Amino acid sequence: MIRKIISSIKIFEFELRKIDNGIVIVLFNLQFGNGLPELHLFVMNFIILPKIQTTR
Repeated sequence: MIRKIISSIKIFEFELRKIDNGIVIVLFNLQFGNGLPELHLFVMNFIILPKIQTTR
């Protein structure tokens, strides 16, 4: 089910931004293969928090 959805999505843009405090923002521009493409265009923002390393 999930694989069908992922396979029907075309990735237009992949952008990875790194901010000074270590937060990585990944921007996906996705378009679904079925239906009207202009209505299904959306941007997903993923904020990945940096792992806290306790190496001393």
